Amino acid sequence: MSGHGEFILRLAPAHATIVRMDNASEENADEQGGIRDRVSRARVREIVDRRMDANATNLEHSHEFDARLMILEGQMTVTSEGDERIYRTGDTFAMTAGCRHTERSEAEGARYLAGRRYRQGTAS
Repeated sequence: MSGHGEFILRLAPAHATIVRMDNASEENADEQGGIRDRVSRARVREIVDRRMDANATNLEHSHEFDARLMILEGQMTVTSEGDERIYRTGDTFAMTAGCRHTERSEAEGARYLAGRRYRQGTAS
């Protein structure tokens, strides 16, 4: 086992607080709209609240972790292997470690939760 704990995210208006899942109460999980259940089912080891500025582009890259994203605000266009997909508020999608892709936001930018699952033997 890699030493990563499982986490859920408790959102607050001005910041985000990361809480260990094994210490989270059922009440907190309910407040998160079922995030605890989703994280547990996906075997995600950490979750982060991220933002993309308006009209931003992240050039082609890959990650050392499997990712599962949920768009909270705005929209994001992801292009991989010539396939372009637009994800809007409420949409979720997954990407495997090593998958090369670009990310682009539109005029309103984007805010999303990104669950990360590090594969055995990779550093966090």
